Amino acid sequence: MNPQVSPEVFIITGPVGIGKSTMLRHFFRGKSIQTVGFLCDTDPSTNLRTLCLLPEEKTVPFEALEASESTLSIGKFHFEKRAFGQAIDTLKGRNLETRTALIDELGKLE
Repeated sequence: MNPQVSPEVFIITGPVGIGKSTMLRHFFRGKSIQTVGFLCDTDPSTNLRTLCLLPEEKTVPFEALEASESTLSIGKFHFEKRAFGQAIDTLKGRNLETRTALIDELGKLE
């Protein structure tokens, strides 16, 4: 992102399951807008969360079934530590062409 331009921040909130992530996915995927960040998806075959890293649209495992040394546990949920690192690296990968940083799932876990 251009360091000489003041960023605009948009926060989209609403009840669980109304389509906030879906709306963001449709708006940002495949667009020419230079976007870095991540969207939270659900793998339909496992029903576990994944991260879609932008702009590459690379999907990485995020949620795990059980705790292990490679996971971070938050309440009843277990997340891959590696995915957090990949999400941070994606945000750090911005350049002067980057127009938007997208962070999906900022609040409480559903």
